[in-house]
Amino acid sequence: MVKPHRRARGPLPPRSSAGAVDSSEDPRRWGQKGQGLVEYGLILVLVAIVVVVVLATMGQEVKIAFSDMVNALTGSG
Repeated sequence: MVKPHRRARGPLPPRSSAGAVDSSEDPRRWGQKGQGLVEYGLILVLVAIVVVVVLATMGQEVKIAFSDMVNALTGSG
């Protein structure tokens, strides 16, 4: 009986002591990790810019609204 020929797929990724595939040692996944980090960084920068713009344009109105609430709760003013 002849076994079917199995096609070579290249080296297998290294396994940790628990038997799971360790993707940090797989060179094919390094670019994906770096890409994910860059994407998170860009999202963080975008959120920071939005917060700065919103606070710069509405900062005084928010301050007045909080002052009005404090005055209403304390009964002064």
